[in-house]
Amino acid sequence: MLAESAMNALVEGCDAVPGGSMQFHATLQPGGRIEISAAPGQPAVVPICILKHALVHRVPLTRPCPLDVKIEQTTVPMTAPAPTPASSSR
Repeated sequence: MLAESAMNALVEGCDAVPGGSMQFHATLQPGGRIEISAAPGQPAVVPICILKHALVHRVPLTRPCPLDVKIEQTTVPMTAPAPTPASSSR
């Protein structure tokens, strides 16, 4: 659960993803460092939104914890608020 929270914090600022989705490996290291590497078949790039964060975590580890991370850009339909009746003034 702590590792998942660390990954959520890492990608929380990503509101746009080049190409719509990206996959990469993140390894939480003992001592608090996060290492990022490309996933097989993915370009060797990391979204800038990931790099806006310090690549550190607070998960107490005794050995490396490798994670596969996939972020996708999605759209959420928004409904417009119902119009309010126009008030008439006399």
